[in-house]
Amino acid sequence: MDELDPRTDLPPLPDPETSDLKALPFVGFEVVRLALDPDTSVPRLESVIQTDVALTQRLLRVANSAFYSRGYPVQSVREAVVQLGLTELRRITVTTSVLDFMADGLTPEFDRHAFFIHCLAVGSLSQEICEALGYEDPPIAFVAGLLHDVGKTFFDQHYPETFGKALRLAHRERLSLRDAERAVFAKEVHPLLADHAAMGRWALRSWKLPEVFAEVAGRHHEDALGHQDTLIQVVHCADLITRHLGLGSSGCGDEADWPSALATLGLPMEDLIGAIREGIETAGRMGDVAGIKINCPSPEALYAALAMQGQAGEEGEPEVRFGHG
Repeated sequence: MDELDPRTDLPPLPDPETSDLKALPFVGFEVVRLALDPDTSVPRLESVIQTDVALTQRLLRVANSAFYSRGYPVQSVREAVVQLGLTELRRITVTTSVLDFMADGLTPEFDRHAFFIHCLAVGSLSQEICEALGYEDPPIAFVAGLLHDVGKTFFDQHYPETFGKALRLAHRERLSLRDAERAVFAKEVHPLLADHAAMGRWALRSWKLPEVFAEVAGRHHEDALGHQDTLIQVVHCADLITRHLGLGSSGCGDEADWPSALATLGLPMEDLIGAIREGIETAGRMGDVAGIKINCPSPEALYAALAMQGQAGEEGEPEVRFGHG
């Protein structure tokens, strides 16, 4: 099936006065682009951040918070950048920018608060799992996980009646949300934007973000056994873990075979549980930054969830491997 060209093939939006997709917060994502570039200097970052008063105030507040403070006040953007570091700066900036973007929606059936918690948890877990796997640039995984379901935000903002139909259909018929979306959007919107994965991939390309983010958004529902891309595989697994543990809500009510998906990672059980634990802590910290309370499950709940799936040892200790021998 052909793909839409985001430069020329924008389908009509419900509001005739809307000529384009709602724009991502420019400054927030320019900071992400710069932070991804190893040649970016602190003065360059400082100059971009200072153009956004709200972002500047937020970074100063976070840098002076109890978790990040080093005992002396941070009074400038440059000091905040140096104190937080590029990895944490990128997480904080993209988290708050995406939250601001996702906060506006029109679909009554869609719980945006729970949805953002889900996306934040997927981003946090993706980064920690990539760390455990030795992935070359784990911070990219945070952004990719945070944006993996961004197509739902577009449906919520631009096609609220159609998206509401899909949500109600999924609930009533016990369908996966993607199947329900395809049943509705293919007829009412565009056959090539018939589910949130396709919409997310196309929209991220239209924003000219790095292609890796568009690919993850477009393919994160694929069976982890069906491809070799580590990042897509990790986000797929993080999505399943987050849904199983009830961290927020993605709007998807379908059950997936998450133990089999996790097995493809080939991580020892103790490493996997450690990554999940770290990811949940990161999600909680980023939730605090964004002003969102996240009720995180305890480590015991994590192990119990895995044990119920038959992945734990008989004596209650982790297996040596969690994967294919």
